[in-house]
Amino acid sequence: MARAYQTHFSAVDFNETNVIKELLESLPERCNLHLANSMSVRYANLVGLSETQKGIHVYVNRGTSGIDGCTSTAVGHALTSEVPNILITGDLAFFYDRNAFWHNYALTNLRIVVINNQGGVIFNLIDGPGNIPEQEEFFITNQKLSAHHLANEFGFDYVKIEEAKRLKTALKDFLKFDGKIKIMEVCSDQKSAKQSFDTFKKHIKLSYES
Repeated sequence: MARAYQTHFSAVDFNETNVIKELLESLPERCNLHLANSMSVRYANLVGLSETQKGIHVYVNRGTSGIDGCTSTAVGHALTSEVPNILITGDLAFFYDRNAFWHNYALTNLRIVVINNQGGVIFNLIDGPGNIPEQEEFFITNQKLSAHHLANEFGFDYVKIEEAKRLKTALKDFLKFDGKIKIMEVCSDQKSAKQSFDTFKKHIKLSYES
């Protein structure tokens, strides 16, 4: 696995798996990490935390309620916790649960990373939906929404990431807990997300076979 990790991330530039890697490596020593559902869980599972990151508690919605309430869960935890809470979510789960922010409480310890590939890449990857010609019509929810509008509505800080050279600096500012909810929107596309994920899995498979 270590060989696959080194091979993959020495070759990639800007894609969703690279963003998750940089984020996980930058997390505070003590925090709650929320993974919304589906791809965010898969990415974090593949990249993983290091053995030294023992103060990070991971909460996952996978296998329970789908995309329902992923953001609300992170918001509720942030309301009852003094430590930083970081949510990694996809675009569909995020926009589906936008009313999680419709309350009267300040959440200075909440950070949200939205992986926006405009439709939910999972159905391009899994067996079944990923192999049928009707996937675009019946499984993919194409959308062109931006988290920037939501951030403006609720008065949250917002940063948009579209290239690798901004990522490290943006993460440093993003993970400063200085008084406001912050949203980082990572703009991607379904094709590059699929290519990156498939390549990472290929490297992992080859590392076990060699």
